[in-house]
Amino acid sequence: MSALVETRPAPAVELRSSLGLASLAAALVHLMSAVHDGAVVAELAAAGILAVLAAVLAFTGARAVLGPAIAFNVVLTVGLPDLFTAPVQLVVAGGALALLRGASDSAFRRCSQVAFAVFALAALTGFGHLVH
Repeated sequence: MSALVETRPAPAVELRSSLGLASLAAALVHLMSAVHDGAVVAELAAAGILAVLAAVLAFTGARAVLGPAIAFNVVLTVGLPDLFTAPVQLVVAGGALALLRGASDSAFRRCSQVAFAVFALAALTGFGHLVH
């Protein structure tokens, strides 16, 4: 008799998935901002880079993307401050830093929960649609 057992993914894998969702949320907010606001080129560029980071964070175990993910999210938060993207991007940067530094499993789980929560909150705003 064989038993089907579901195993929970490793906390680092869960964190990467949550960071991918959070990065995707930030990309969608920037895209929405590009559609409705004036800084179209900058917002579209930010959205594109964040979408690529979302995919790389969520679907690979590449450690090389963590440094650029931290740097880009921090710089973008300062350069194009936005009420809806700043918290999300800071969470992505913090989670990537936790992965880069090799934090504990419990820290990965907490970061993952926060990253998923900011994704959900961004989704509830229509990815920034509340601003107009």
